[in-house]
Amino acid sequence: AFFSNYAIEQPGTLDDLVSPAIDFGTKDSSILTFRVAHADYDINDLASWDGLEVLVSGDGGATFQLAYKKTGDKLRTIATSQSGTFSATPAQTGRWRSDSVNLTTYIQPGKRLFVVFRNVNAFGNNTIIDDISITAAQKVVVPLRLISFTGSKQNGFNQLNWKTANEVNTKEFSLEYSTDATNFSALATINSDRSALEANYHYNHLNPAKQNFYRLKMIDIDGRFTYSNTVKLSGEGNLLVYPTPAKELISVSGLDKKGDIRLLSADGKIMLTQTVTSNVQTINIGQLAKGVYVLQYINGNSVQTQKIIKE
Repeated sequence: AFFSNYAIEQPGTLDDLVSPAIDFGTKDSSILTFRVAHADYDINDLASWDGLEVLVSGDGGATFQLAYKKTGDKLRTIATSQSGTFSATPAQTGRWRSDSVNLTTYIQPGKRLFVVFRNVNAFGNNTIIDDISITAAQKVVVPLRLISFTGSKQNGFNQLNWKTANEVNTKEFSLEYSTDATNFSALATINSDRSALEANYHYNHLNPAKQNFYRLKMIDIDGRFTYSNTVKLSGEGNLLVYPTPAKELISVSGLDKKGDIRLLSADGKIMLTQTVTSNVQTINIGQLAKGVYVLQYINGNSVQTQKIIKE
C-alpha cells in the first residue's frame, strides 16, 4: 500500500486500508507483521510529521481500538530529511523496517476480526507498507505442577501441606477428605496465587476422625480439574518417644514397621535418619549436642512429629 502524503496537501486527512473479515475459528492467539518505509519531509518540522496507526476490531467491526501509533522519529525509516518525493522498492532493504502488533487480546470467540491501517496526512512525505501477514495459533497453557502434597498428625489436628508451580491457569484448590477412601466431601476451598513461581499452602483439619484420607481437587479457570495423590492419616497420634529428656538412647513406639525416622535440629537441619523395621525403634542420640530436636516419623505421605530434649 502506498500513501501519498508528499503530493496531497491535505493535513489531517485520514486514509484507511481495511482488511477482510478474519475468522480465527478455535485459534486464540495472533500476530500481525508488516514492513513499513517512510521519510519525513523535514525531520525538524513536527507539523509535517505524518502518522501511521493500526486499529483493530474484535467484535466484527462494531468498535475499533488503537493498537499501534507512530509518527516522526518512531515512524521514519530514513534518518535524514527528504525534500523530494520518497519511494522504496522491496529490494531496497535499507529503507524498510519490520513491525508487529499482537492481536491476541482483541480476539473474541465467535466474532470476526478486522485490521485497519490508517495513514494520517501532514503534507510530509510518503508512507509505504508491504508484506502484511496475520498468523494465528492456539495458545499453549502450561499446566499446574503439583510439587508435593503431604500431611502430618499434630496435637488435636491434621496438617495438610502442598507446594505448586505454574498456577497461572489455576483458579482454586478444593481440599477434600474421606473416612473410607471412597466417598469424599469438600473440607475447604483455597484460592490460587495465580503465580508462575512456586507457592506453598497449608490447612489444619481440626478434630479429625481416627482415620482420614485427603486429596486436592485442582480447578482451572476454565472449570477443568485434576486430582492429586491421596494422603492417609490414621491413628490417634499414638507416636510415643521416651525417655525425654534423654542423654543417649531413646525409644520410639507406635510405628508401622516401615517408613523412616528423621531427627531435625531447631533450625530444620537433618541430623539423623533411620529406616523403620519394627513397631518400636531404638535410636542413639549420644553424639548430638544438647538442645531441642524434632523427631519425624515418615510413612508414605504421612508425617508424625514429636519434640525431644537432649541433655
